[in-house]
Amino acid sequence: MRTRTTAQGVRVAGALLATVAALTLTTACSKEAEDKKPVVGKEDDGTRRRWLQCMHDAGQTQVKMTQDGQIVMPAGRPGDSDKAMAEAVKKCNSKVPGMQQLGRAKPDSESIKQARGLATCLRKNGVPDMADPEPKQPDTLVTPTGVDPKAWNKAFGICGKDYPDVPFAAEKPQKAGE
Repeated sequence: MRTRTTAQGVRVAGALLATVAALTLTTACSKEAEDKKPVVGKEDDGTRRRWLQCMHDAGQTQVKMTQDGQIVMPAGRPGDSDKAMAEAVKKCNSKVPGMQQLGRAKPDSESIKQARGLATCLRKNGVPDMADPEPKQPDTLVTPTGVDPKAWNKAFGICGKDYPDVPFAAEKPQKAGE
C-alpha cells in the first residue's frame, strides 16, 4: 500500500502540531497550584521498601509506608523501647544505603502548624515537658524522656484525634557539633 502526501494532509498535520504545541505551552505556563505530593521514582520506592522491610525484620512493625511512598513512624509511647527503635533506624540506615539521601519532602506551613499545635495540646493536657519541634525537623515531634505513661496516654488520647498526621522522630536530631 502506497501513501501519498497531499496538500490537505500536510495542512491537517500542521494544524495538529500547532494544537499540540499550544496545549503544551498553555500547560507549562499555567498558574494553577502544583500538587504538593512528593514524586517518588521507582528506585526511591524500592529503597524505601527495603528500608521498611529492614525495620520490620528488626521488630519495628509499626513503621508504615503511605500510598505516596512516605515512611511514617508511629508516635513513641513512654515505656516503649525508644532505644530499640533508634537502634533499628541506625541499623537500617547503614544496611540500606541511600535512604538518608531520599529524606522527606520539605515540610509545608500546615504540617509545621499541626506539629506545633499537637505539642501545645500535649503540654496543656498533662505532658508539660513536650517540646516544640526542632528547627531541623519543624513538622516532627520527639517524645520527651521520662514522661509518665498514663499522662502521655491521656494527653495523646485527647490531642491525637485533632492532629493525627504529625510524625514523631525515633530520636532527637543532633545539633551541629554534637
